[in-house]
Amino acid sequence: MAIIPHPPIVWEQVRVVDLFFLLALGSVTELIFRGSVLMLKLKPASLKQKENLFHKCGYDTDLLRKKGPSAFVETSKSERQLLALDRELQKIYQQRQAQRESADKLFKNLRNVLGAIVFILYLGVPIVSFSSVDSTSLIEKESILAPLLFPISVMGMGFRISKWGLALGNDANAVEVLGESLSALIPFWAASSFVAQVMDGVEYLMLVG
Repeated sequence: MAIIPHPPIVWEQVRVVDLFFLLALGSVTELIFRGSVLMLKLKPASLKQKENLFHKCGYDTDLLRKKGPSAFVETSKSERQLLALDRELQKIYQQRQAQRESADKLFKNLRNVLGAIVFILYLGVPIVSFSSVDSTSLIEKESILAPLLFPISVMGMGFRISKWGLALGNDANAVEVLGESLSALIPFWAASSFVAQVMDGVEYLMLVG
């Protein structure tokens, strides 16, 4: 018994080499992108040392303030050191934030470029093809994929964009090609999404846990 109810499906063609290539491409590129961003988020030893010095200086300043006027000179010196460290840390934080934002923007653009390259290279080439004897219209055929590919099938225009060009040069069988096939963008995006979810967990453990 099928976990998700659907009409009988007969798998006609699976481009195994292309499928594994697209899965590997999506996984490796996303791993590189997210790993690079994670490295930028991790604090280097020099920054941790400076933060520890700032906290120690703040603690020493509080102790000197409690001594009153008798420690005025030492207190003033410690306060100036504390302010200097604070300004230095704020500058470092701003620089690191700018680096992360630049990296996020760069990798977002690279993802779009890779998606466009995959789309162009595999234009009109279905990676997976199947048939369903109980469905004849395009709406019926596409409705079979919706539950099987959830939540990809309901996440905006991406699913529709991935099917553009599948029937290119095959107008006579447009319904069959569109309704009973998956484009190259589906495994590419699926692999990227899976790695992104894994990296979310890794990032949480390394930064928060």
